[in-house]
Amino acid sequence: VYRFDISREDFQKIKDNEKDVLLDLTLGEKKERKRGDIVVNDQTFSFDLTADSYNKVLSSFIVEGENIVKIIPKNEFRLDLVKITLKD
Repeated sequence: VYRFDISREDFQKIKDNEKDVLLDLTLGEKKERKRGDIVVNDQTFSFDLTADSYNKVLSSFIVEGENIVKIIPKNEFRLDLVKITLKD
């Protein structure tokens, strides 16, 4: 579980499409299959890939204040890095 805060000012910029919230995952070995669900606040989406990275724009899932991201694996794989960035 990963938590981060979005200020009122940044939330308004996200709503106005001036900024995006990006999720970047760095995963284990390229050859292995990685399957799982990602829950952002109360919204869920899935991934199923063999790549060693995964990226998704989370802007539509974000709320003002505290946000919670849960990564729920459906099989065993290595999760090396979780990075959430606010980009122009």
